[in-house]
Amino acid sequence: MKSEIYAALQITKKEIRFIVGKYRPNFGLKVIYKENTVQKGMSWLNDKDEVKDVNLVSHRVKKMINNFETTFKQKLENIISVLPTKTLKIKDANPSIFDNSRDRRVVSRDDIAKLANEAKKANYEENRSIVQNKVLYYVINEMSKSYKAPLGELVNSLSMVSKLYTIENAVIKSHNEVIKQANKEVLSTMLENYSLAKQVINQEEFGKTNALVNWDNEKVNIGFYSEGVLIRDLQIDFGVDDIINKVASKLNCKKDVCKKYLNSFINFSNDEFNNEVIYRKYVTANKQTLELTLAQLKEIFKAEINEIIYKIDNQIIKFFKNVNKSFKVFYTGEATEIAGFENLLSVSDLQNQSYIYFSRIFGAKEMWTITLAGAVKNLHKINKTKVNFKTSVETINKEAPIMVPKRKSFFSWNNNKETTYNNAYGN
Repeated sequence: MKSEIYAALQITKKEIRFIVGKYRPNFGLKVIYKENTVQKGMSWLNDKDEVKDVNLVSHRVKKMINNFETTFKQKLENIISVLPTKTLKIKDANPSIFDNSRDRRVVSRDDIAKLANEAKKANYEENRSIVQNKVLYYVINEMSKSYKAPLGELVNSLSMVSKLYTIENAVIKSHNEVIKQANKEVLSTMLENYSLAKQVINQEEFGKTNALVNWDNEKVNIGFYSEGVLIRDLQIDFGVDDIINKVASKLNCKKDVCKKYLNSFINFSNDEFNNEVIYRKYVTANKQTLELTLAQLKEIFKAEINEIIYKIDNQIIKFFKNVNKSFKVFYTGEATEIAGFENLLSVSDLQNQSYIYFSRIFGAKEMWTITLAGAVKNLHKINKTKVNFKTSVETINKEAPIMVPKRKSFFSWNNNKETTYNNAYGN
């Protein structure tokens, strides 16, 4: 079995993120190259998440690719494009064939392909394209369910129930065009929220009901999953950077100074120096010196952070209100790197069922690499079911694998051995 090399690119409002991962037989994923460019002042994306200046961004991406190719003496041909999900719409599809014909027919691969093509008709908006068609199950003779394609079975009728994940064409085109202008081909397009979920939530939990909260610098994204299926995705346009901006305004200081206090000086799990004066600032407007103890500064930050936690709680509780199932909440993103974040979650009504993800990706501990690693992992697992497939550096031909059907999914997923959780309430 050969090693597989995959490159993945993600463009956010403030960052261009790029990794190259290597899958080694029996060892799993190792990130062998990583690079990101942080943009200050302006944004790479517009309000709809389209790349504003494809030429400029592709120029930056070219440099990243060249850095890898020069260092590793290996040429990349194809790159995974990880798409933002602000314009995501989820559509239900239920195509059928045979229509209860009296003559029983043997289900072939062409029949399954026909169902997949018929499902695409559920996307009737011309300005949107399907990024993923997630098959939930098949219905045989309008009676029995099958969670795998019923190839070779005799049926009178066959239908498929699936969900289509669509993104606006302009978003897909702008992100993929960056790769093309960097003289590479798009290996696959993947959704950032689904890629993140595949990295953060292990197989056992992914098959249950849960919410994934990605609290990053730019926004809070909440994905709701049931039996491995993304049911709904919503976004709160208020990230860690917005918290820093609001507190900086209150303290009358620069954003970089405020960020340093939050990331380096404050630990919400430690009260040892709470009474020490940690901040002094002469305010010209009222000709007074503003002094704050560590405890006072914590409270200012907590007021802003708590407001977002309450909003997250409200959205999750509202969604699961009519769902008669227990669920867990998984937190990831830059906010989880705030020292003592587990204590901040103590104000949450969902504290006892909330968990914080800590990455153990070999070769990449940075929070910004998680979604990209998930995209690489997802494509690797999809390719495990194929005889011939492309990586970022070559086309691999292998003997046909033995297909072992999984319990409740058309796709084949493996345990994520690189996932670690901490219960937010210390359990």
